[in-house]
Amino acid sequence: MLLSKTRWRNLLSFFATLTLSVSLAATEAQAGPVIALQQAGVNGGAFTVVASGASDFTAALFSGTYGDFKITLAGTASENNAALSDLASAAISIQNVGGSTATLNIRVYQANYTLPAGTQLKVESGLAGTVISGSLGMFSIFQTYGSSANSTSSLDFTDGPQAAAQNGSTFDTGSASSIFTRVPNQPFSLASNVALTLDPGGQINFSSHVTVTDPFATTVPEPTSLVAFVTCLSGITFCWLRRRTSIRPTSA
Repeated sequence: MLLSKTRWRNLLSFFATLTLSVSLAATEAQAGPVIALQQAGVNGGAFTVVASGASDFTAALFSGTYGDFKITLAGTASENNAALSDLASAAISIQNVGGSTATLNIRVYQANYTLPAGTQLKVESGLAGTVISGSLGMFSIFQTYGSSANSTSSLDFTDGPQAAAQNGSTFDTGSASSIFTRVPNQPFSLASNVALTLDPGGQINFSSHVTVTDPFATTVPEPTSLVAFVTCLSGITFCWLRRRTSIRPTSA
């Protein structure tokens, strides 16, 4: 379904707002949601922070090359609300431009969550995307973490690795949920990891989400910043793919 010109203007306006909030980061201590990348043999195999939001519960974006991978508009956004807190990540394009199969880990994290209130919190998460070319490993492709000590390195909660199922060119992990126990009246952190194993030339896009709610709540609101963020990147992905198709040379 094609979007109206007004809808596209709204999406691009939102994207511009996200872009203004981005700042490059060199250490884990940077404020805001953080994007870190890892590939075996690159930077000693350690996770490397490539982008961070200007402050807590904003957004961060990164485009560039890391190891064997070309990354186009990978982003994360987070929010801290009484009814629902969340952490989202997405990318317009991840492509293996190297000569052999390789795995890129994309980790996003945010500390200093204080909401929802309560000790027992329900964590729900999932990932979906599209294989544009080549093949993608589906096993243990996504995992969610948390820290009751508000750490972004020492994580004492996970809902376990999630595998994706592929249907045509799309893939989806479905939804996983479990209970996270926080320290009463203390902040906590959330993180997620996307593990992308692509063959040479393989290219995909994806979006993921982690939501935290009161397990006893009777109604759960939509994660507004997450929906806007993922919708924005999805819309730009659609436009980007249409542009790539339109400029392909045609045979005589």
